[in-house]
Amino acid sequence: MATIYSTRFAIGAVTAAVANVYTVPAGFVAVVRCLSLVVNVTGATANVRTTAGAGQIFAFTSTVPGQWAGWDGRQVVNAGETITVTASTGSTCDYFISGYLLSL
Repeated sequence: MATIYSTRFAIGAVTAAVANVYTVPAGFVAVVRCLSLVVNVTGATANVRTTAGAGQIFAFTSTVPGQWAGWDGRQVVNAGETITVTASTGSTCDYFISGYLLSL
């Protein structure tokens, strides 16, 4: 049987507060490959920041309501580190984060 590495780390919505959306479990390393965002507020531009570890930003986008934004790459998040998503004041953003979860 094939080993499956792809994982959905987080899916949900965030408002103007910091959302801790995924913490990498002990004994694993996460490789974030894809981040999809959609802003769900009318009349405002949303700034959305995605961080991992000690606050290192690996994706930042500024979008208008209803617009989709995506990020593709390879960012390593170590065991015990948390992926966070933050949207600017007055905005709501749907997010979907996926990648690989590899055992150490």
